[in-house]
Amino acid sequence: MHAMLGIYALGNLTFGWIAQTLQRRGKETMPVILLATALFLFCQVLLSLQIVSLATPLWIVTSLVLSGAYALYPLVTENFPAEYAARPSCALNFLVFLSILQFNGLPD
Repeated sequence: MHAMLGIYALGNLTFGWIAQTLQRRGKETMPVILLATALFLFCQVLLSLQIVSLATPLWIVTSLVLSGAYALYPLVTENFPAEYAARPSCALNFLVFLSILQFNGLPD
């Protein structure tokens, strides 16, 4: 568990550095976000197949790229006044949790 948290932290630092570098150069960060999200979803699909021999590497990649998907939050909130910045973040969180519940099956 501690290793996964460390890998997740590394992913946060890596994607933050990539996003800042791209923004300084006047380039879009969306391709990086989309790549990270696609890799995350790909790993989740493979994990759902329950191939035990791939579980550890898939969880490592999942932990690393998960933070890349979160880079979308600042892109969304910067389109709103500062006093409303929490609302789009809450809406994104709601959609994330709703999709997790839907994917895992809603409780009875």
